[in-house]
Amino acid sequence: HLACQVVYHFLLCVRRSEPQCSAAEVAASVVQVVELAESELRRRQLRLVHHVAARRPVLVMDENRMRQALLNLIKNAFEAISGTGTLAVSVKSRPQNRVGIEIADTGAGIPAGKLERIFSPDYSTKEKGLGLGLAIALAIIRAHDGELKVASEPGRGTTFEILLPRRIDNA
Repeated sequence: HLACQVVYHFLLCVRRSEPQCSAAEVAASVVQVVELAESELRRRQLRLVHHVAARRPVLVMDENRMRQALLNLIKNAFEAISGTGTLAVSVKSRPQNRVGIEIADTGAGIPAGKLERIFSPDYSTKEKGLGLGLAIALAIIRAHDGELKVASEPGRGTTFEILLPRRIDNA
């Protein structure tokens, strides 16, 4: 299937090419992405809860790619909410010298049997979806030596947590 081959080759490029990293404040990137999504959030009448710890960690990262990963996760979250709901985004220090970015929604949730498939480039629950958003986000996060965790409960929502290594000595 041609579409799957195109996606596969795109993901190989994303995984193989080195991120263009520099020191960046992760919270600023999160705020920029939230601002990009705000008009859509208002249009959908979704409530946004945004929390950034007082100490704003600086990481070595490719800001453009990380913003793309965040945008994909946020877009996925608000598309999971039908009617009104809440999207919560937070940045926190985590154990093992890592920083966590959490994106939680009050959407439909994901059944346990489907959780293992959501990062596959050809899997989508949307009629017009290509299944690329989560696959691309995961590839970007892994290129930063990070992890992407997901917890979901059908009918209650889904939480994605990006865990990134702190490579700059800051609090």
